[in-house]
Amino acid sequence: MERNIFGNIRDLSFEGDEDSLERDHSHQQQGIPEPEESPSNRLHVSGTATEMETLRFVHRWVVKQFPVYQELYSTGDFLESNYFGSADGSYKFRLKLFPKGKDDDCHSFLSLYLTIRNCPTNRIKFKVNFYVETTEGTKACSLNRNMVTIHKGGIVTASKFYAIDEIREKPSLFLPDDALTICAELLVFKDPTSRRVGIDQMGDAFGDELDGDSMYNPIRFDSISYLVNFSSPLSTKLKGSVDDTDVKLSTTQTNLLDKLEVCRDVGKLFMNDDLADFTIKCNGASYRVHKAILSTRCTYFATMFSDETNKECVLGEVTLADFDNDILKAVLRFIYTGEVLEESRNIELLGAADRLQLDSLKSYVEKWLVLDVSQSTVCSYLLYADMYNAERLKKRCINCIGRYQSKILQSEGWDEIETKNPTLASQTLKAVVMRNHRTQATVRAAPMENNVIQTKRPRFS
Repeated sequence: MERNIFGNIRDLSFEGDEDSLERDHSHQQQGIPEPEESPSNRLHVSGTATEMETLRFVHRWVVKQFPVYQELYSTGDFLESNYFGSADGSYKFRLKLFPKGKDDDCHSFLSLYLTIRNCPTNRIKFKVNFYVETTEGTKACSLNRNMVTIHKGGIVTASKFYAIDEIREKPSLFLPDDALTICAELLVFKDPTSRRVGIDQMGDAFGDELDGDSMYNPIRFDSISYLVNFSSPLSTKLKGSVDDTDVKLSTTQTNLLDKLEVCRDVGKLFMNDDLADFTIKCNGASYRVHKAILSTRCTYFATMFSDETNKECVLGEVTLADFDNDILKAVLRFIYTGEVLEESRNIELLGAADRLQLDSLKSYVEKWLVLDVSQSTVCSYLLYADMYNAERLKKRCINCIGRYQSKILQSEGWDEIETKNPTLASQTLKAVVMRNHRTQATVRAAPMENNVIQTKRPRFS
């Protein structure tokens, strides 16, 4: 059952940012026995995902009449490209090309510099690659160390970037129309960031503990805290923790109470004829609705209302004869209010959400079904997951089958899958085999092969 934490507002949903609200969920409705309270029968699960944002910069520099520069320039003379980098100027780079080398030691080679003119931090971490474009494709300059960390204002040097004699001997390859084309590719790594991960996103990590099979592993699930991502007509970020007696919330750059008030007001339009401009008919029942709200929240209706010449828009009504009245009403309630009251009919709601392309409801229902996967439910849930394109639920079912395959593959539920959907049975078995193979595999590091002739180690300053 949902907790009523804002008076008459039940489990309000918000679209947009990922983290929303922490809440405890009890699996008592699944028939899990109630063991005595003790630290030994409580499971506390949490997760963190750490990642680095990357920025990719590619600059192509065409030097026309290049043979002329080689005649006119002396060793140490150089050309400069324009600055390149991010549109806001926070990252700014420039290339320097020495047609006859940077010094006497490199006079028979092209020398190439990359200068870091600007970056948001004192140091920048990136991967760099230099190329020469030819009529047969790109040729890379082999760098012994292309993953670098350099201070702002530093320089990456390829002192012996390319042999001048090789370019002169093959002008048709390297200098079409007397133009030399150089490319620089940078992959910049920003500082790592960490975010919390909900238990429904943890995949295999805690699969054995989270299968919820109370006959074999009676664990209290009311001690598990997990993240729920909500979706509704509004956009805000709601953070907090919920228990039976206290609610603590904080917001940034938004007035949460105002957002909740707006959401409550929008919800008042549900089952209200005021300003309604469209009718949905279903098995003798009629529902007056508002096209603006439906098209904003639901892809199915957005597509329908985008063409004013179609039959439904002209008549001002649509008939959904294949829907159960209560389920359609529950879908409309979710569209207007973000709340779900018919949790005992999650499978039917999943099918309706898939039919109407209502991704927010589909995601909401799928999270509850994921938590309900067990040896007794996995086969039926797998059939529904495949039928309604619920990939997260499908993956959860496959993981459960992989862990308990000796029992599940001999069950009547699995026989039903093989009879009704042999293709799904084959795909599932293949996925289970691959999963077990990955689990048992030993990772060995293979030596890297590099057939590129090594040049002088670049210098970094």
